[in-house]
Amino acid sequence: MQRFIGLLAFAVLGMLAATNATAIDFPQSPIDLPSEDPLIIACRAGDIDQVQRLVELGVSLNSADKNGLFPLLIAVYKGNLPLVRYLLSDGADVNYQTFHGPAINGSKTEETALFLLESGADLNLHIRNEGDRLVSHLLFFKAAGCGWNQLLAKVFESVIGPDIRNYNGRTPLFAAAGGGRLETMEILLGWGAQVDATDERGLTPLSDACFRRQLKAAKALIAAGADPSHQTKSGKTVLTVTVSRCWNPLINYRERDNMPILELLMESGAIMERETLTRLQNTRTCQAEYQFLKDGFERRSAALNTSAD
Repeated sequence: MQRFIGLLAFAVLGMLAATNATAIDFPQSPIDLPSEDPLIIACRAGDIDQVQRLVELGVSLNSADKNGLFPLLIAVYKGNLPLVRYLLSDGADVNYQTFHGPAINGSKTEETALFLLESGADLNLHIRNEGDRLVSHLLFFKAAGCGWNQLLAKVFESVIGPDIRNYNGRTPLFAAAGGGRLETMEILLGWGAQVDATDERGLTPLSDACFRRQLKAAKALIAAGADPSHQTKSGKTVLTVTVSRCWNPLINYRERDNMPILELLMESGAIMERETLTRLQNTRTCQAEYQFLKDGFERRSAALNTSAD
């Protein structure tokens, strides 16, 4: 039994990696890390009066505890804009950072991110421990994924273009498409974003939109010229990526309604590997998808034969 559980856990972790479950390039939140620092504790509790008392006693706003936590970082990650305003007005350095990066990385709302920019946050600041990665890079991805279009426009002036890449080769259009951010997608495409940009595995924004059942986003991408028959480096088509929801144990069966996306892809001339159709046929939970695609490919083949005659 223990061996079975271990194998299952390994398979689940592998599938998480394979499906690239996180569409938005967020930093890991540090707010749950333990701290014995009175100022960090007060900031975490949102107790501005206690923060003010500690500052009056000479506690620095620009120092970190042993876990790299500092007051402004906690206030931003907690989404406490009044506390953020107070800390900056009382001398907190908006560009102070530890290995967690600067506070602006953790912005939970567009309003907070814009306020930090107005307060002097440096978009060209190198994020500590992340090589050449800049604050502007991370914020551009976050704005795309969250649909923060005002922030997107402000940051765009500081990035090299709409197709900057994250750690796995994805562009901001992936984040916007996977999140169904139609207006953001339109903005990015208007700036010249590649509609069929590929990540390190050969997936495209359309693959993401289809897998995440973002029908309107998928329609918009196809209308903008996305290839519905694109294949990954391993030969997987957009249709295969889409129907992989059927046998994914991480997705509740009742949340696997692929039909609207499949209809769109079939209408757009998408192709699929024969082995995927066979797998659908042999998977009990995939019979509706199998029958729909089988019938669709048979009709397509008959139409081609008729036109050839």
